[in-house]
Amino acid sequence: AVFDNDCTSPSNILLEENVPKDTVIYEFGGGVWDIDRAEPPGYLDVDEVNSSYYLITKKVLDVEEMKRRYIFVILTCNDHNDIALSVYIKHKNEFPPRFTGPSYTISVKENSPLGTEVFRAADYTDDQDFQHFLIYSMKEHNVNSSGGLKDKFMMDDSVNGTVYVAGHLDFELENQYIYDIKVEDGSFSHTAKLIIDVEDVDDLGPVFDQKNSSLSLEFSKTLPIYIYKIQYNYTGEITVCPEAVKAVDVEKEHYNVKYSLETATPLILVNYFAIDSHTGQMRLEKELTRNVPLPGVIIIKAEDISSSAHSSIAVLFLYAEPNPNIPPKLRSPPLLRPRRLISAAFTEGISQDVFIGMMTVLMLAVVSLVVALTYIIITCRKSRKKQQMKMRHYAFGGYKNEVK
Repeated sequence: AVFDNDCTSPSNILLEENVPKDTVIYEFGGGVWDIDRAEPPGYLDVDEVNSSYYLITKKVLDVEEMKRRYIFVILTCNDHNDIALSVYIKHKNEFPPRFTGPSYTISVKENSPLGTEVFRAADYTDDQDFQHFLIYSMKEHNVNSSGGLKDKFMMDDSVNGTVYVAGHLDFELENQYIYDIKVEDGSFSHTAKLIIDVEDVDDLGPVFDQKNSSLSLEFSKTLPIYIYKIQYNYTGEITVCPEAVKAVDVEKEHYNVKYSLETATPLILVNYFAIDSHTGQMRLEKELTRNVPLPGVIIIKAEDISSSAHSSIAVLFLYAEPNPNIPPKLRSPPLLRPRRLISAAFTEGISQDVFIGMMTVLMLAVVSLVVALTYIIITCRKSRKKQQMKMRHYAFGGYKNEVK
């Protein structure tokens, strides 16, 4: 753009960044020129050489120093005619973005809900360029590490580098995750390490002891199973594992554990068995008779003594075996057990004479019932007939209404 001699033509100038000091950026065509004001000030000046006027730089045009990409100048020509001149400076990408540290370690509770923000890479990035467009990314530091890092933490905000919880965390399965985070601006890039430690919280119930040396005890991965042979007509302590039921709180607080019997099948078993709430010692409280059907199942509950009161259960299978110290009871004859008289005829067997006697007694009872009912019916009919005759008699005597 050229200013005419009459000082009426404005101009825009485009420059590269870092133009050196005392560089002529424009030569005026005529007239007496000067700078009335400039924003920011101190970067441009008008120099006169042999009656010619030039617009020059007073210092290096550094965008990072000016904190802007343009200089706005008001020029005067021949002491009047203010003319606006805009000098635009093209920004140059000079500095690489850098993280403020080589690695970052953060802690996340294992019960953190999905979507919880745990890290923001933009808060730990430094870029000296005045204008920068940074892009963040994240990848696993060691793809062969155990536990599987995928889907636990993700970064979907490439502008700010926000990392959030994307999967269920379990301290007992994996307590640390390591990622490489990267920032780039199109020309330069920088990488740092992100270490995420999972904090243990009290979210599990006590774990039953899996050691057993005296009984046939089997454990699955999710449910401990005790198997115990019980003797009829026995009372006292039951040695299950190998002395008492044992459960331990594996969380970092190591809370104490209390025990209880949750339920049983058949339900009557809870009336026979008890468990010490502190030690887990099982005990048969009263003599187990053969009227109690076995095998049976008892559900044992272990609960940590805390505000959360997390609990776990174990299964105790019971089946009976004969007691060698107690002789078997003699069975009484069927006739002395009326409740089992009928079943004994088919299961245990009785003689023919006894069966005939039973049927005779039953037939006599039926005949007696029929005779009694017949007598009652005949007596009622006679009484009703006699009453009707009295009614007719009083009707002819004039007392009909009174009798009614």
